[in-house]
Amino acid sequence: MTRDTSVLLLNGDGPDPQDRPGLTTAAARNQRGFTLMEILVAVVIFAILMTTVLTSFKAFVISSDHIRTAIARDEAMGPPLGVLSRDLMYIHLSLPPSYTKPDTRSNPDPFRLVGADKTVGGETFSRVRFVSRGLLTARGKGSDQLVQVIYYARSNDTGGVDLCRSETEAPWTDDAEKECDPVLVRNITAFQLTFSDSEGETFTHWDSDAEAFDQATPSSMGVMMRFKDPHDREDVLTGDALMTSIFLPIQRKALE
Repeated sequence: MTRDTSVLLLNGDGPDPQDRPGLTTAAARNQRGFTLMEILVAVVIFAILMTTVLTSFKAFVISSDHIRTAIARDEAMGPPLGVLSRDLMYIHLSLPPSYTKPDTRSNPDPFRLVGADKTVGGETFSRVRFVSRGLLTARGKGSDQLVQVIYYARSNDTGGVDLCRSETEAPWTDDAEKECDPVLVRNITAFQLTFSDSEGETFTHWDSDAEAFDQATPSSMGVMMRFKDPHDREDVLTGDALMTSIFLPIQRKALE
């Protein structure tokens, strides 16, 4: 008599799948499902892959923000730095024998270079004063016109600090800053100047009329500027500084 094997299979009385001839181990495993260890290994691998992807994406976002900040920095501070370089390229100094060591400070050299610190909004910024040639372009003056140039920091109406440039004709005074002076960079967070002598020693201030500097002028100036982009998020690395050195075309050596 023939036995109905379909009934045995439905009742679970059939032969073990592993005992079936021709049934592979993988097929048998698929019928049993995944073990707990296999699931845990898959979860760990998935977590490692997701961590790698998220880390790479975060690094890409930070790099993109950093590049955008650097571009904004160069666009904001590149032109003002060019103006400062041009001013110093045409600097006018008193040179020997027309310049002699002053007996007193009551009659200072009108072409002196003076660099000092100034506190604005609770922060310290550099201020520099010197005389340059042929830069009254806004008023249409000729190239031989001598003007006093002052770079300084000034508070603005939003609570920040702006970098400004004063330009005046003779007679000159040290307090020539005016509210109408043009703004070179808005919302700066740093403007620091350093002055180097002919031997490479660096100072944070300078006075070409002072005995402390032997009535000499610096051979070069270091410039560091930083500003805050108002469009940057608080969690983004911003405010990269722009730094450079500018060599003066002429220099008065120390007087004996």
